[in-house]
Amino acid sequence: MTSLSIIDQPKENIFSVLQKALNQKIISMTRFETLQIEIETLTLEFVKKFNHQASTSLSKEDFKFVLNTIDYLFMHGYNDNILLNEMDIHFICDIGIEEVKKDITKINEVYKELISNCLPILNERYFNVVYKQISDYLELLRQESAIFSYGNIQEDLDYPLIDGLPLNHDMYNLKGTDLVLYYLTRLNLENKFCRQFKDELTELKNQFETIKKISFECLPINLFELVMDQLIAYQIIHNERGILLYENEIDLLKETLRKNKSLITESIEVIKKDCDKDLIEYIKKYERNIISRFNEMIKYDIELLIYKKESSKTTEIKLDAGNSNKHFLSALSNINRIDQLNEKIEYLKSLDLSVFDLLDLFENDIFYGAEYREYFDQCDSFQIAIIIKVANSHLFVFDQKWKINDELFQELVSELAWQKELIEYLTVCGQSKKEEIETALNEFAIRQ
Repeated sequence: MTSLSIIDQPKENIFSVLQKALNQKIISMTRFETLQIEIETLTLEFVKKFNHQASTSLSKEDFKFVLNTIDYLFMHGYNDNILLNEMDIHFICDIGIEEVKKDITKINEVYKELISNCLPILNERYFNVVYKQISDYLELLRQESAIFSYGNIQEDLDYPLIDGLPLNHDMYNLKGTDLVLYYLTRLNLENKFCRQFKDELTELKNQFETIKKISFECLPINLFELVMDQLIAYQIIHNERGILLYENEIDLLKETLRKNKSLITESIEVIKKDCDKDLIEYIKKYERNIISRFNEMIKYDIELLIYKKESSKTTEIKLDAGNSNKHFLSALSNINRIDQLNEKIEYLKSLDLSVFDLLDLFENDIFYGAEYREYFDQCDSFQIAIIIKVANSHLFVFDQKWKINDELFQELVSELAWQKELIEYLTVCGQSKKEEIETALNEFAIRQ
């Protein structure tokens, strides 16, 4: 299907199309009966294909599944009632197959772009949809029996778009490849928008968890809506782009908007100027809802926005025994699905992990060779110092001063690949960086 024009329209199927053509005298009763026989013949052919030519026996559920497949192909090949007088059902379904294949090509293209726009933020639903569910469905479309997956998808697609979830594998009367193309296209648009603020997303997630007192990991939250609200507020307050707000700015924003509500619309218009045509149209579609949320914030004084509390000015260093095993395994599974090094590093930095969990991930070889050094290079000096001290706590039981030199390198544990890469990093990093790490090493002590 090359367009999504059937959205919000009543569903049609192969039988309703034939009946309508008969009622409108587009086809005769004789032609109607002939087409019915062709459907029966094609159904038998598909049943054999479904059973790998082994049998024509099917359960009621599987038989319905086959009929739905034929219906899906017919509706993709059907263009005009006049075809019913000239072409048989098999030929129309063949046209449908080619149309679906065109959509599958589009799906693969959008998915490739989606992966490149993937957001570095810890949300299990998001990562499961992007790296597993869609990937699993595309794998089915490459198999010999792919035709039976054209109109059917078993995956939940349970990361919500701004316009909701495809509950019961249905979204605006769409199924199978139509649903996946619709969902992916919109998810990719939302990703491209949020990707502009990738460096701020981790902090936004942390602030969200502090304000809402709930983990972001398994929350069914739409990031596009969250980022859009933050951006509008930031634009109004600072007259520039950004999504990180402070507590004292929220009351200022509400007071400003109570005096001039038109600033909401004006801010959205400014935001749209930096968007491409598709994204502008996407924002326009939900603009009324966005404005309504801000009006409700003003009227009922609700907590719409995320902000940094005034008391949250110190850096928290986690030296506990780590999160649950389930949390760790989920992080390990997600990071192993990411191929691009920069994406992997961004994802790792977004995780709410203790240093012990981080070292356990290192020991599971999440990086290879010099990739560890690339990660260390993106850590600040204090983070490097913590890694050194926790991994080598036997050396730091006394309050002696340490320097980054050969004497320290000889003492550091170097049995594992990541530890060797850490030593190599400390060897080659610049003098100023070494001095910063030395200062950090000597600023805190570990007590057994």
